[in-house]
Formats: sequence, C-alpha cells, structure tokens
Amino acid sequence: MKVVLDTNVIVSALIARGTPYYCLLALKHKIFALIYSKEIIDELSEVLERKFRWSEDEINKTVSFIQQIGHQVETTGTLQVIEADPDDNIIIETAMIGEADLIVSGDRHLIKMGQYEGIEVVTPAEFLKRLFSILFST
Repeated sequence: MKVVLDTNVIVSALIARGTPYYCLLALKHKIFALIYSKEIIDELSEVLERKFRWSEDEINKTVSFIQQIGHQVETTGTLQVIEADPDDNIIIETAMIGEADLIVSGDRHLIKMGQYEGIEVVTPAEFLKRLFSILFST
C-alpha cells in the first residue's frame, strides 16, 4: 500500500505518542510504502524548527529517516483543488504523482474532501484500522 502522510500527521507522531505515532511505527517496520515530496520535507522542517524549536541536527535526523525509508516524487505545485487552504494541494499532488492509495491526514479540508481522483483521504485512526485488518485477516 502506497501512502502519503500529511505533514500534520508526521509532526504529531514526532511530538506525542498518539495514533499518528503508531502510523510512524508502521512505517518504520515497512508495513506500507511512504510517498513524499520535497515540499512536504520543507514544511516538516520549517514547522519543527519554528513551532517546536528542534535543532538542525534533530531535524536532519528526521528528514534522513524519511528519505531513507520513503520514495520521493517531484511535484510542480500547479494543482489547485483546495481553495480554502492552498498548502494542502501539495499533499494531493504528491499522492497523485506517486500513485498513492491513501492520504493520511488530520487536516479538516482534506478529510472533508474524502477522496480525490480515487485516492482516499483518511484519518490516522482509520488508517491504522485498515492496516490491522490487512495484517490480521485470515
């Protein structure tokens, strides 16, 4: 299963032990394939530095983990689907270019959309339910 994790999910996973954290653990154990773009990495780095005061070294280690385990796609930044929050468009474009099956997000604009061009948008909790059902189906 190919998945784009929204920046908000990655940040939540890094700062708390809630549901997004378990999504990141599943990634660490290669239970799904991560698709990401430079723009997602840039936003992640910026948020960790500005909002959470992470050091450059901490950010570099996190980015390195994502780059080693995930697959980067090149985006154009031209997709314009969500007018209310244009930053969300890069998440959708990343998923489309990477031929992702799912977008995992906590963002209300993306969740409300539900799907785009056959790519479903689900919450971290729904994503974990799907992973468990795949892993433990008989």
